[in-house]
Amino acid sequence: MEAYIIKKEKFEVKEAYIAQPSSVFYESQYRSQRYVLSNFNIVLTWSKLQGLNYNDFKISYKDVILVSANVTRVQNIADYLNKFNAISKEELNELYDEAILNEKSALELEIEKLKTTKKELEEKMAIFNQIGSKGKELSALVEKLED
Repeated sequence: MEAYIIKKEKFEVKEAYIAQPSSVFYESQYRSQRYVLSNFNIVLTWSKLQGLNYNDFKISYKDVILVSANVTRVQNIADYLNKFNAISKEELNELYDEAILNEKSALELEIEKLKTTKKELEEKMAIFNQIGSKGKELSALVEKLED
């Protein structure tokens, strides 16, 4: 039997040998699924690869990931659907602002790392330039010796 989620008053998990055409998400060995909650255009995606134990579940709003989780049960997804279906605009905006700050913090850390790498590379380039100019000086001195 395969578990799937349908929407009645709330999102519920059902089991059958064949998922209903009106199902929102359903278990599958390999499947990438997407659902949009119409109240605030919240996008939920679930990518599953059976053999690799890959169950990537994401909830995004305005192209910003609010939740990213490895889910193993369809009930977990139903719980997220119910939570975000009943979320208030204020709560959603708080989660969105927090996600943006986390994303910004990660980007700032990456920028600092890139600045450090750039400084190290500039120092190495300066050394290579010195080696090049010293090489030219040595060549000139060798020529003088040979004359």
